[in-house]
Amino acid sequence: MSTHPTTLERGPECVRDVMTTQVLTVQPGMTLVELDRRLTVAAIGGAPVVEDGRLLGVVSRADALSALLEEQLDAARISAFYASPYPLSLSSLEHLARDSRQLADRLSKLRIQEVMTPAAETAHPDETLRAVAQRMRDKRIHRLPVVESEKLVGIITSLDLVGAVADRGLGL
Repeated sequence: MSTHPTTLERGPECVRDVMTTQVLTVQPGMTLVELDRRLTVAAIGGAPVVEDGRLLGVVSRADALSALLEEQLDAARISAFYASPYPLSLSSLEHLARDSRQLADRLSKLRIQEVMTPAAETAHPDETLRAVAQRMRDKRIHRLPVVESEKLVGIITSLDLVGAVADRGLGL
């Protein structure tokens, strides 16, 4: 006879049943280029931001893309400013080159801490999957760090919830 309680004996399934415990974390001072490399290698869309063992927030590809789009809008404004049907003066070309270098420099130095979402939302390992799923849906969140005694112990994602539904049915 098994010594582990069944799902029916324990009640509704909880976060610890489906969360990922081997969590890729990133540091706030990493560049967006470094972030993209880490997320690509791990084949994930976001990660908790941790410094000195403390959860600071969450960053996703969408956060990085949003910041890059802002910079791209700056580039378009620079381009439009210098757009002219007439040949540009040497002075104008020098300004364009300077502005373009500054934009490229900003992009290469953009850090996770500038685009991350501060850790306002977390889950607890004993929270029910239903409660977490409802909160993620209501707040349009795709991943929640799982914290116990102020320590990051895992992460639960929308894909984890979909997996639970696919494996166990809709009775979460």
